[in-house]
Amino acid sequence: MGIVGNYLWRLGSKIHLSPSKDESKKECTRNKKKGKGKKKKRKVEEERKKVDLSAIEMGEPSPLIQIEREIMEPHKAMIRQKLEAKVQEEIHRVESKGVPFCGCGGRGDYKGTTKGFVISRYGKVFIRYRRYRCPVCGKEMYPAIEQLGIVPRSWTPHVSALLMMLCVIVPFEQAVKLAKYLCNLEASGSGIWNLSQRTGEKLLAWEEKASEVYNNPHYKIEDKDGNTPEVIEMGVDGAMVLCRGKKDEASSESDCNEQDPVDPNASPCGKEVKSAESESDCDEQDPIDPKAPPCGKEVKSAVIFKPQDRVQLSKDRCALLERTVVAYRGCADAFFALLWASMAHCGLIGPETLVVIVADGAPWIWNRVSMFPNRVEILDFWHAAQHAWDCAKLLWPDSPTLIASWAKDIRKNIKQGKVAVVIGYLTELLENATQYKQYNFSQKAVKTLKRLIAYYTEHASRMDYPSYLSQGYSIGSGSVESLHKQVLHARMRGAGMRWSKRGASRMVALRARYINDRWNEVESFLNAA
Repeated sequence: MGIVGNYLWRLGSKIHLSPSKDESKKECTRNKKKGKGKKKKRKVEEERKKVDLSAIEMGEPSPLIQIEREIMEPHKAMIRQKLEAKVQEEIHRVESKGVPFCGCGGRGDYKGTTKGFVISRYGKVFIRYRRYRCPVCGKEMYPAIEQLGIVPRSWTPHVSALLMMLCVIVPFEQAVKLAKYLCNLEASGSGIWNLSQRTGEKLLAWEEKASEVYNNPHYKIEDKDGNTPEVIEMGVDGAMVLCRGKKDEASSESDCNEQDPVDPNASPCGKEVKSAESESDCDEQDPIDPKAPPCGKEVKSAVIFKPQDRVQLSKDRCALLERTVVAYRGCADAFFALLWASMAHCGLIGPETLVVIVADGAPWIWNRVSMFPNRVEILDFWHAAQHAWDCAKLLWPDSPTLIASWAKDIRKNIKQGKVAVVIGYLTELLENATQYKQYNFSQKAVKTLKRLIAYYTEHASRMDYPSYLSQGYSIGSGSVESLHKQVLHARMRGAGMRWSKRGASRMVALRARYINDRWNEVESFLNAA
C-alpha cells in the first residue's frame, strides 16, 4: 500500500491534482507581488489625493524693505534732534519778548522752568518753557506754549493733521492701524476721536460765525476783482444719517470713555467735548414742510460749480472738473445761511450772478431759494420721471409692458417741454377712472395719480427742459446725489455705525473740507492737541 500511495501521489503531482512544493512557492511569490502592486497603487492614489501647498507658499519679503528701514532709522533720530533744537529756539524767541500780562491786568510772576514733550513723527521732542503766575487772580501762564499752540504730552500740529485726515477717510480703529503702519505712530481710537471732535467743533463755530457775518443785512456782495462767475449751477438735496435715538442721548457724545494713552491726565474723550448747541433744537420739524423728516437726522448738501467745469465723458456720463461742496446737519434755515456764506466767502456769487438751482420737489428747498434774486429754478428731470414710473406700477400692476410704455411716453413728453399736455392727459385719465369708471384702478392708485397731477402742476414752471438744455444747464441732480455717497455713505454709513447728532455734524464739516481740497482750513484750527 505504501508503494501504491507514493506512486499515486507522484502521478497526481504531474497532472496537477495536488500542488507540488515548487508550485506552492511560485504561488506565494505571485501573491506577494500582487500585494506589493496593490500597495504601490494605493500609495500612488494617496499621493494624488494629497494637496500640494508648495505652489501657494509665501516667499520671503524683499530684503530692500528691511534695508530701507535700517537706513531711515538713524535719519529719524537726526531729524528729531534738529526739530527739537528748532522748537526750543522758537520758544526762546517768544519768551524773550518780556513778562506776560494776564487778562485781568496783572503782571505775571516768574515761577521757574517746566519740562515737557510733544510727539512728532520721529519720536518725542523734549521742550523747556517758562511758567508764570498772575498775582491778582492766580492764573497759571505759559506764554510760549500758548502762542505757539503747543500742548505738552500730545501730538505736534503736523501729526495731528495727519491723524485727522486718516480718521476722516476711514473709521477710527482703521486710522490707528494706518498710522502705525505708515508713520510708526502709536495712537488710540479714543485719542483720534477726541482730536476730531475738538477740531470739528471749531469748524462748526467758524461756520456759525461766517453765517452771521455774510448774512448780516449791512453786508453787500461786491465783485471787486471782476472774477465772479456770470452763471453758477447748484444742486441741492438732503440725505439721512444714522443717529442714535433719544434713549442714547445721555451718552451720545461718548463713543468711548477710555483715557488717552498719549495724555493720561486728559479727561476721558467721551466727556471732554462740550456742545453749546442743544440737541433738541435740531429735532424740530421744518415749519415750511411739516412732512419732512426731523432735521436733526438729515444732512443737507449742495454742489456748486460753473457750467464750463462740467465735461461730457460719454453719452450718459458727465464729470465736474472743479466744484465747491457745502454740507450741514441741521435745520434748513441754518443750511441756506451757510450756503450763502460759503458762496460769498469763496467768491462764487456777485450782484449779477445767475444762480441755476436743480433740486427735487422738497418744499424746504424751493421755499428758501428766494434769497437768490437772480435765479433759474429747475426740477430734477429724473425725479419727475421716477414719479411717473411709481404711478404706472400702481395703475397697471399686472402689465409690465404697459407700465414701461406708459411711463416712457410720459417721460418723453416731459423732456420735450409738453408739461401742459401731460397734465391734461393725466387729468382726463383721472376723470375717466373716477367719474365714468372706465378703469378699475385701486384707491391707492387713484391717490397716487392725484399726487402726480399736483406734483407736475406745482412744478410746471420749473420743467421747461428744452430751454434749459439749449442754454447748457443741467436738468439732473446727479452731482449732489453722488455727493451723498462721498460725504455720508463712504464714511458715515458703515455697518453698525450710529452717530451722536453733534458728532455727525462735526464729521460732516470735516468731510466737506476734505472733499473740497481745503484741508488747510482744518490745519488752521489744529493745535498740537
